[in-house]
Amino acid sequence: MTERHRFLAGLAIGIVTLAVCIETVRVIYDHGWVSTFDGVLWWIGRLRWLYDYQTIVAGLAAAGVVVWQIRQADRFQHDKFEAQRASARAVLPLVLSEISDYAEVTSSRLQNMRDQMIAGVFPGNVDVPAFPVLPGGSVDGLRAMVEASHQEERIFLSRLLTVLQVLRSRTLGLVADRRRARAIHEDHVLAIMINCAEVYARAAAIYDFGRGESDTLPKHILATQVRSGLLLTGIHGELRDRLVERYRLDRDDPFEW
Repeated sequence: MTERHRFLAGLAIGIVTLAVCIETVRVIYDHGWVSTFDGVLWWIGRLRWLYDYQTIVAGLAAAGVVVWQIRQADRFQHDKFEAQRASARAVLPLVLSEISDYAEVTSSRLQNMRDQMIAGVFPGNVDVPAFPVLPGGSVDGLRAMVEASHQEERIFLSRLLTVLQVLRSRTLGLVADRRRARAIHEDHVLAIMINCAEVYARAAAIYDFGRGESDTLPKHILATQVRSGLLLTGIHGELRDRLVERYRLDRDDPFEW
């Protein structure tokens, strides 16, 4: 028996039970206890209850059908959501890998710019390097995961999208500054390096979820995770120490910037 058949059978039994209860009370009131049993059996056997309570029966049946349809629609939406979630989660490791590569290559280009600076300023006669473009499929994949995530998960995933957009905007800003002959200072470049480290750290924090090794996402990343992100994006030695000190990345506190 299917779920629909079980539901309809239960509804029918409920309607009959309600009708019997009503008729029993009515017969007891009219004829007393002596005639009640025979009267009710006759009333049920002749299907008299269908005639006496046809309005109630029809109303309950219609209400039952509506309830069943709502339950079916809810189940359909739930199954659809779970299918979308499973699909988005399956490609998440690849999406995160592309995001990590994007952050690493961008950081490398920024370090090349810093190495060419004179007195903390990028030379006006040197072109700004061509920064990588994050594959559109990665953004779409991450957006699909946001859409197929639960409410408490969306905050962390959406934050990664926001940080990616900020990083992209800032690298484009460097290109625009050079085109307009504006000075590019070291502090600006160092700040974008922190963006790269944060992107890398946030992507790394989602890997276990993407691989199915964890069913939960973190609520935030720690400053120490961004510090590790500096190392993983190729920033070492004195420069790394300088950034750790400037942005206080030696703390086990949520990273806020």
